Amino acid sequence: MLARSAESITLAEIVAAVDGPIVAGDFGEPHRNGACDHEGQCVLLAVWADVGNHMREHLSSFTLADMVAQAQGLQPVARTHSA
Repeated sequence: MLARSAESITLAEIVAAVDGPIVAGDFGEPHRNGACDHEGQCVLLAVWADVGNHMREHLSSFTLADMVAQAQGLQPVARTHSA
């Protein structure tokens, strides 16, 4: 039994509950004051942080109800990017 309606539970919430915080790797946080102790990798750390944000946003755009409807063939599988 769900505590909330399937329409109000996002895929991001499900993934985070099962796997923990949604991040694109555990690389730490980039420095924001211009100093970098990661041998120049702070630019890349910022890119990975942005990737994690995009993953969370994308997964948040789907609800449990969407997943059920797709599994039942009631709505097409959402594809936002072509392979």
